Amino acid sequence: MENKVLTQEELEALNIIQDQRSRIMSDLGLLEYSLQEIKLQKQNAIEELKKIKINELSFSSQLEAKYGKIQVNAITGEIIPLG
Repeated sequence: MENKVLTQEELEALNIIQDQRSRIMSDLGLLEYSLQEIKLQKQNAIEELKKIKINELSFSSQLEAKYGKIQVNAITGEIIPLG
C-alpha cells in the first residue's frame, strides 16, 4: 500500500493554519499575563485607597475633636460650623 501525500497547496494551507494557531496561542498567553498584571495593579490601588480612607477618617476625627462638626474649604482652609 502506497503512502498518500498532501499536495503542495494542501501542505501550505495546513502550515498557514498551524502558524495562525501558534500565533493566537502566543497572543492569548501574553493577554493573560497582561490581565494578571492589571488585576495585581487593581488590588494594589484598592489597598492604597483603603489606607487613604483610614487616614481621611482619622484626620476628620481629629478636626471634629478640635473644632466640632464643621465643613472645610480645602482650598482656603475656611472652617464652616455645621449645626
